[in-house]
Amino acid sequence: MSAMTRRTRIDGAGATHHVVLKGVDGQRIFFGDEDRVEVGLRLGEIHEMYGIEVTAYCLMTNHLHLILHCPDAGLSLGIKRLAESLARFVNRRIGRVGHLFGSRLLV
Repeated sequence: MSAMTRRTRIDGAGATHHVVLKGVDGQRIFFGDEDRVEVGLRLGEIHEMYGIEVTAYCLMTNHLHLILHCPDAGLSLGIKRLAESLARFVNRRIGRVGHLFGSRLLV
């Protein structure tokens, strides 16, 4: 596989996934504690909407790791919602525009 090949994620009911969201070009995604707190709120939101359960997480300066269990599938929609809502929140809070997270490409 080349460095530009998209990964195929199997999103079946009952699956557990390791999800990594990285900042565009390795840039920061957290600019203050408010941003980290917001992750918890948004994870609660995707749990309510899609039934996604958070098993573990790790928040780093320029990326985050999530271990998510999806009893009813819905991972793709949940992660899309999470990434978009976090980007809107952070961008609004610090007065920036544009993407916060990079794409899902093999490295």
